[in-house]
Amino acid sequence: MRLWRSFGRDIGGLAKAYPFLAIILAVVLICWFSRPAAAAGALPAAAEQHRRTLVRAAHAEWGLGAPIATFAAQVHQESAWRVNARSGVGAEGLAQFMPATAAWMAEIYPRSLGQAQPYNPGWALRAMVAFDRWLYERNQAISECDRWAFVLSGYNGGNGWVNRDRRLASAKGADPLAWFDSVERHNAGRSAANFRENRHYPRAILLRWEPMYAAAGWGPGVCADRYSRHETTDPLFADRAHRIRIACSVFPELAHCQRAVRFARAPRSAANLVAAGAAGVVAQRPPQAEA
Repeated sequence: MRLWRSFGRDIGGLAKAYPFLAIILAVVLICWFSRPAAAAGALPAAAEQHRRTLVRAAHAEWGLGAPIATFAAQVHQESAWRVNARSGVGAEGLAQFMPATAAWMAEIYPRSLGQAQPYNPGWALRAMVAFDRWLYERNQAISECDRWAFVLSGYNGGNGWVNRDRRLASAKGADPLAWFDSVERHNAGRSAANFRENRHYPRAILLRWEPMYAAAGWGPGVCADRYSRHETTDPLFADRAHRIRIACSVFPELAHCQRAVRFARAPRSAANLVAAGAAGVVAQRPPQAEA
């Protein structure tokens, strides 16, 4: 915020000395900050190359209602569709399986997977959707979007950590069946770096990449209701309204900014609140799924 205030003061001085230049800069800023927050970028060329393989694997494991856009977003986050991807810690292939996990998957799914081949695109995508199913069956949540966030947290860091985080959240008075703004805020003992990575992983997939693939025609995702409300993985540039607020902090005299001024609502009286309660205007929490 100090940086923005300093920038605003500098621009204010420039506007007085060179008003025409300031107008041009204002137009540039408004155009930049008015861009859609989650504009769909170009998909990697390899995504289309492996699309049919992913669809076949997902339909075989999940049926025709498989959330293809969600799976595609997961591959995008894991490897950006690079078949030969290898992480610094040794995760391999499109789905970034660690060797021990790949061997375990081959052991529990011998018929559908056979020998572990993490660098084989077909094997990697079949193993990924199968592991997601394994995690899905072991995680309940208040919504499908939250359930998938638990699944992805488990894929990234292990389901044992998910269970420990749930228990800690419950002990702290949070809802253990809600991921977003609930369990995701509780760390049962991961290192700070692992905690940040694990919490970024579901949000990046579900709120950043999934809408991009859904917009590109890969089918609906599991979190459409949430990202349609403009939630994001980037808290600084959270949505178009936030970017406009930044521009208006620099040029508050612009007509666009003046129209955006909002007046505080008058507080509701106690009588009105009682009447509203009697009329049944109460927020209700979604029913919990069984643990």
